[in-house]
Amino acid sequence: MADKKNGAETARPMRGGKITKNEAVRRALVELGDEAKLADLKEWIKNSFGYEMSTNHISTSKGDIFRKRGGPPKPAGKKRGPKPKAPPLVVLVPVVAESNRKDSIVIEDVLALKDLVERVGPTQLRTLIDALAK
Repeated sequence: MADKKNGAETARPMRGGKITKNEAVRRALVELGDEAKLADLKEWIKNSFGYEMSTNHISTSKGDIFRKRGGPPKPAGKKRGPKPKAPPLVVLVPVVAESNRKDSIVIEDVLALKDLVERVGPTQLRTLIDALAK
């Protein structure tokens, strides 16, 4: 079993001094890092242990190692998750005010304002009002 020491895996001791191909891949990952390219891993394994492994074999061994470890490392800056949903389509219907005075506020205006505050938030609404007031 691989031990963890100072955040890195240490090599497993093998019986009889022979290292398996999976162990060679594991050691290559420790030496070159989890993000190393398959061609680099292949070359390192060939030079270090004399094993000629195909990139498919290395990829499969690498996947097995990551699965046992608890999954592959997550790429920096990328987070997996559900795609954001598109905001619902909102159709604004003009409301006919009951008062003919332009300086009066009717209940429909207050309800429309409340809806906007809930949808976009008070900060964005304030920014919008400031932009329109100029």
